[in-house]
Amino acid sequence: MFWQLIYKGKISYLLGTCHIVPFERLPKEVQNIVLHAKNFCLETTDPFPQDDLYPFEPNYNEKNGHHFYQQLPKNLKNKLDSILKFYNTQLQRRTHPILPEHLGPRRMLYHLSCCYDDYENGMDLTLQKIATLEKKPIFELDLNDMAGPFERPFSEMTDEQIEPTVQYLSTNFDSLEQCKEDEVQKYIDNFFNPDISQLEEDLPTSQNEYEQCGERNYKWAPEMLDLHLNLPESTVFAGGYAHLYGVHGILNILKCSGFQLKKMSANGTFHSCEIYYPETRNVFQIIAENQALRSLLVQPSAPTERNRMLTLYHAKTEKNLEQFSNKSGTFKPNSDMRKS
Repeated sequence: MFWQLIYKGKISYLLGTCHIVPFERLPKEVQNIVLHAKNFCLETTDPFPQDDLYPFEPNYNEKNGHHFYQQLPKNLKNKLDSILKFYNTQLQRRTHPILPEHLGPRRMLYHLSCCYDDYENGMDLTLQKIATLEKKPIFELDLNDMAGPFERPFSEMTDEQIEPTVQYLSTNFDSLEQCKEDEVQKYIDNFFNPDISQLEEDLPTSQNEYEQCGERNYKWAPEMLDLHLNLPESTVFAGGYAHLYGVHGILNILKCSGFQLKKMSANGTFHSCEIYYPETRNVFQIIAENQALRSLLVQPSAPTERNRMLTLYHAKTEKNLEQFSNKSGTFKPNSDMRKS
């Protein structure tokens, strides 16, 4: 799950993440490299996008939403409370708190079906804390909300489907929670697995999921090249591991673009690892197809508009330093990890 990317004599790193896995459960060798990296580039810097707070229903009535929330089984109500507490106390993206009735029934069910309550201890938020506390630049691969295909089953849910969905989520609550722990353990067990075909069993196959991974990968790759070439020191890229593998995976796109790929083995060293996928579009073809990206080839040393926006984002996150320390608990890496 951890790769070294080599191009034009420079080295970057790519971490295939599982969003709900705590950073502390990563192998120590990986933690050490991540902690010493000078720049971070994450799949997203907001695990709870702003658009996720709007009800799907165009003519939504908050009074009805409050009634729906009050009728939820206790286990689902507690989970939704936990999600919104995390949003309201740690992320603070808005000037006023978000209440359950603000979401609407279908949006509530969407969140109850996701893992938002597990982001609190997940590696994405921890990487943001590290970058903020140590004043390291942090960049983002996804600037726009890409959750459409995942949301569609909920936005198109009929009134008759709502109650059965509530009953299913409540009845299977414990088993669904266990599935998440099983997913975490499988990720850890396969972290150094040299057999990529084993990892491909979990890759997205449907058209909707391709829109989530493959389509986004072709948007990420030029930005990864941009940051790899233009940032003066090492960068760790971190994105969900489903984005790494397959014909349309980030690794294949980068390989077709001339990157040398090395995978970390269990002894902490990197070794060349061949990936045998059919050739796909490379970064330069993607850029040539996109007028807005062509400046990367013409002026490779000039920061893109996106990078400038994310620099402003980083300046904003520094203001949250006290928030992270007081409300989330200051992240304190083990001292032995920092030894060079």
